[in-house]
Amino acid sequence: MKLQTKAIILLDICIIVACVCLGILGYRSANQGLDEALQMKADSNVDSFMEMMDLKFPGQWRVEGSALYKGEAKISDSEEVVDFLGGICKGHVTFFIGDTRTATTVRDASGMRAVGTKCSQRVADTVLKQGKSFVGRADVLGEEFLSAYEPLKDGSGQIIGMIYVGLSAHEFDGIRGDFIRSVLLAMAIIVFVTGGLAYLVIGRALKPLEKLTETPGPECCY
Repeated sequence: MKLQTKAIILLDICIIVACVCLGILGYRSANQGLDEALQMKADSNVDSFMEMMDLKFPGQWRVEGSALYKGEAKISDSEEVVDFLGGICKGHVTFFIGDTRTATTVRDASGMRAVGTKCSQRVADTVLKQGKSFVGRADVLGEEFLSAYEPLKDGSGQIIGMIYVGLSAHEFDGIRGDFIRSVLLAMAIIVFVTGGLAYLVIGRALKPLEKLTETPGPECCY
């Protein structure tokens, strides 16, 4: 194998390794940014929906019997309310009494609304026991969502339930796929262009050395 060919192959390998490393770092950074964007969207939607509920249904949150009310409006089993809010955020919306879903867009494996199912213990501890908002990834009936939970309090300030907004962690899979394809295309272009330039530059630089090695030495006379 010619010295020029060896040099070009070595350079191409170095370029490919560098591109792969940069691509991995770029994908991880972009993936984290997309997750953070989804999380911020879910958190913002919770705050907006709380304000919308106050405007549409004046009055305090309360539990009467086994049903959740906002003012005089019954929220439990209200598919219209959760479907409307879910359509706005293009995700899932749930109202809880305690840790139990009482109105939700989330469906179980059979396709039925998951009314009566419970949230994870981690969410319950944060929102119901500590009275804090929960923002982060959460498992919802076996599927991972970028989630935001906010406690619901009655007129006396007691926590009686939660509102939940969840956006699928796969919502931006199309964008992630486009990013990967763009990185691969960029890598191919970089390798092709730099390989061509390397062939010309290295070829010229090594030509005198190749001529020198090809020139036969003086014959020895005995």
